[in-house]
Amino acid sequence: MIASWFVSDLVLERGSDARAKHIIQVIGPSSETKGKGFVEKYYPNSAPKVYGSYEAVYADPDVDCVYTATLHAFHHKNMLDTIAAGKNILCEKPVSINAREAEDMVKAAREKGFFLMEVLVDFGLEVETASLPPDSCLKNLALGAGALLDIGIYSRTWSDILLNPSATDTPVISANTIPAPDAPIDLSDVIVMSYPRQRAQAILTCTLKKGSVVVYGPAASSPSGFVVTTKGPGKVWKCEYERAGGGFYYEADEVALDLAEGRKENGVMRLEVSLRMMRLMDEVRRQGGVVYPQGKA
Repeated sequence: MIASWFVSDLVLERGSDARAKHIIQVIGPSSETKGKGFVEKYYPNSAPKVYGSYEAVYADPDVDCVYTATLHAFHHKNMLDTIAAGKNILCEKPVSINAREAEDMVKAAREKGFFLMEVLVDFGLEVETASLPPDSCLKNLALGAGALLDIGIYSRTWSDILLNPSATDTPVISANTIPAPDAPIDLSDVIVMSYPRQRAQAILTCTLKKGSVVVYGPAASSPSGFVVTTKGPGKVWKCEYERAGGGFYYEADEVALDLAEGRKENGVMRLEVSLRMMRLMDEVRRQGGVVYPQGKA
């Protein structure tokens, strides 16, 4: 689903704010049939090559950068295979299941000299786990299901970039997890991040249950507006504005500009940010008692 949003954004007619031009050279889903259907629906006026395997995408000499939107439980293998094939990578969040896997990926990218960036364009998610089959990616622990990895990564990363931009402060984490009633995953998480040097604190929540929305629109990266509600009756401030697409072209712009300038990492979404996020989320899960199969010794 998120790959379709990404492609839809990249083919938009953009104005003077477009900082890069992107060419969708190939499509490589799990089968060639799915790939052709994807192109017909989301990229109908072009003719990219369609492959029936990820390996074929990695091997294509015309591909400069691979955008990966597989389930996060598969990112570790997908990213290592992509790097081994000599390609740069834009990877959907979370970059991996845990910090150990993220460290493998970052080490490989740096040693081989290839660009790797985790992407965050955030969306809300409401899930009734009781109605899902056990093998659903939103319920299956082995696939990395749970509120923290699916949506908690957003607020966790934004707060750290804003309150700890130089990464000089080690946050003190306090977390509480509410497990799903019918699956061994986290249904809701509350995380308190305290930054001693900054004398700052972030209170973060994520849940698969129905909740309130403050920033609305296609994404926080490209919102339609926002509402600020303060204490007391009637104290509401609302702002709305228009913007094309869902903001996915911004991430692709960053990759194109970084590659054009010869950079191997993005200046804002640095690999250290991705590594730090995975280590911090490992600690949140440790405190919450959620253990993925990939984290077992």
